[in-house]
Amino acid sequence: MAQVRVIAAVFACLVVALVLPNLALRRMPSLWTWLQTADDGSDLAVLGALRSTDPADVDIVVLGSSLAVVDVSAVMIKRETGLSVLNAGVLAMPPIASSMYLDDALSLHPSTVIVVTGHRAFGDSELPSASPFDWRIAASAFPVSAWMRSDVLSAALADVSDAYRLRDVPRLAWDGSLAEWKGRASNLHRAEDDRFAVLAARPEWSAASTPTVVDGAASRAVGALIDRCTAEGVSVLLVAAPVHSELLGTPDVWFHPPHVAEMRRVAEKHGASVLVLDQPGLWRDSDFRDPLHLAPSGQRRFTQAVAAELR
Repeated sequence: MAQVRVIAAVFACLVVALVLPNLALRRMPSLWTWLQTADDGSDLAVLGALRSTDPADVDIVVLGSSLAVVDVSAVMIKRETGLSVLNAGVLAMPPIASSMYLDDALSLHPSTVIVVTGHRAFGDSELPSASPFDWRIAASAFPVSAWMRSDVLSAALADVSDAYRLRDVPRLAWDGSLAEWKGRASNLHRAEDDRFAVLAARPEWSAASTPTVVDGAASRAVGALIDRCTAEGVSVLLVAAPVHSELLGTPDVWFHPPHVAEMRRVAEKHGASVLVLDQPGLWRDSDFRDPLHLAPSGQRRFTQAVAAELR
């Protein structure tokens, strides 16, 4: 009996240590305002922006990886439609982990959530280290046995505790990593031709490195994300981002057909809208600053199409 009491006491202390700081942290607007000055497209910067933005200033929230950060211009959408956009894209963030921001995004009461997906989106089921992962979406994405995976367990803990999620902030602040970054990923220049070729040859960037899985974990996670948004009265737009044809191994092909087919299947099943800009002749080599991301000319064309879809 004494052992049971000790275990219960330890568990209670753990819960208090993890959950109680949430109440204090949520009441520190200066913390979230400060965090959003971190590197553009970082987890902490996005978290800070989501929690320090007035809901009255947000009509659209964009989720996704660096494809969302680089390819979608919030300023341009505002100019084209009058709608205010919060770009919550995070570098290297697979769509399966976009739910880590969903509670905060939905708390802003947007009319639409845009999810930008790339050519490997429905093959990647890895979670970033300690990303808070909505348990309802996790339950849809993974079988029960997968809950023994360290990334899922760490994500579940971070979903409960802001203190755990922010555990690296003191170290980052100490070494200067949270200093304001003046650059913006969307403004970077096109890579030199030799550098472009080196990047295109990276095997981890090819469609073959993470082949599309029909009704896999990533597809089920995106479907559950759509269902959550729909239940809150928020519409979802799935947008396929173009990639350079060198990554797909076919000249003048800028979208991976299996990716597009799976995105359309998920959207149809769960009631989301789809945007795929695969019209012949629309994209050119000069529209890409590297094999994955659009240069300013491509960003302009891509964003204008997204804006037209939102009207």
